[in-house]
Amino acid sequence: AQGLNTLSEQALEIARGVENETSIYLIGAEENYRENTIYSNYGLEYSQVANLAERMQEANSKIHVEFIDPDTDPQFISDRAEDYLTTGKVLVETEKRSKVLTVNDLFSLQQDETTYQTVGYSMVDSALAAAIESVNLDKVPIVAVATGHNELLNSSSRTALDSLLEEENFDVQEVNLLTDEIPEDTQVLMLPTPTTDYTEEELQKMRDFLSKDGPMVDRTLFVTCHPTQGELPKFAGFLEEWGVKVEEGVVAETDTSRVFSTNASYIFADSAEEVLKD
Repeated sequence: AQGLNTLSEQALEIARGVENETSIYLIGAEENYRENTIYSNYGLEYSQVANLAERMQEANSKIHVEFIDPDTDPQFISDRAEDYLTTGKVLVETEKRSKVLTVNDLFSLQQDETTYQTVGYSMVDSALAAAIESVNLDKVPIVAVATGHNELLNSSSRTALDSLLEEENFDVQEVNLLTDEIPEDTQVLMLPTPTTDYTEEELQKMRDFLSKDGPMVDRTLFVTCHPTQGELPKFAGFLEEWGVKVEEGVVAETDTSRVFSTNASYIFADSAEEVLKD
């Protein structure tokens, strides 16, 4: 009745548009999926993973679904050791590339504030569709994250952001502008709150990236700042070249109907994810 085993129109459109042979490997015994015994302590309807994958297979003969039981097919798991495949994960693969979905990609696990129990909300439809789209792209756009300047927003504190970008089919790569070139297919160059200033050579790489002609039309410089990062005159001057000046301030959503939480210590806007996508 809730349509949990029915593909959305968007997912169906993506499945129908697949032109490459695409395999969806469901890691685990088939009966464990059918009987919802995978992560059963969270009450997840894991059968939905199998059902929606099979709906995609029905929509396009180039999509193939296969159950891989680690106990009876250890060689498959061993051959893909770098993917750390375990029961409940999903491997989506073409000749171009592969992508692994975990339980956290397929379901949003949240704690009920009343019962303190972990509750799972399905994201299976969108996760499978995004994975299929990603492995069929001719080129995956890159988010290049600049490093080498003691960035406050480092890899350990970017986990949620990186996951969101990867869900949107970006390839997140770290690049040291002092020693590395910006990858060719970079669509977004992120400067994650540097605390030491850039060299003129690094700034020129950024200028070249933003003004470069080529097939990747959309190029974005994504900058984050914090009051504690100190004075960075060269960085500030570079931003001003593009009409940007960093100032301290507070931005908050005052309409309580549009926030996830009204706790004074943190306010998350309901539209935050869409703002990031835009």
